[in-house]
Amino acid sequence: MAGGVRLIVFDFDQTLSCVHVFKSLAGWGESKMAQKGILKVPRPFACTERGQVRRIDELNRTEPFHKDGFARVAFGGERRLEELRSCLTALAGRGLELMICTKGLVGAVKKCLTDLRLLDFFSEVYGNVGGDAYGETAYDRAAASSEIGAVERTLLGSQSQGGWRTKA
Repeated sequence: MAGGVRLIVFDFDQTLSCVHVFKSLAGWGESKMAQKGILKVPRPFACTERGQVRRIDELNRTEPFHKDGFARVAFGGERRLEELRSCLTALAGRGLELMICTKGLVGAVKKCLTDLRLLDFFSEVYGNVGGDAYGETAYDRAAASSEIGAVERTLLGSQSQGGWRTKA
């Protein structure tokens, strides 16, 4: 495909997802989303990568998310998810490389995309990694001091995914 588009870079929050996943899990703007009936994430809130990955996993097992999963709700439900999957399939079918660049946390993005079976569409996810970007909650501190599981380890971002210079 000489001279044509070869790469498409997506933002994650409120572009691929319908709601701001990071802010929802962090409890930022909690009342605005709840008032609109969009997404109500109950306490505890999480602001670090490990905390948000772990919190999504917990939410997947609780009301109101246990039926469809947190990510499916955050992405607008089954119909929108199928439209998104169709779009990504068409782009990938044209040989385009797809990436994500976000100010959110790589682990939370990868957790949502994995839960929705969308991660394989993207060659890379760039964003914030670890726990230094947005502070931490008591929940984050507890997550950081607990044992890290094998699946969780695969979702967490590497330093190369967090270095803004690597995105140039």
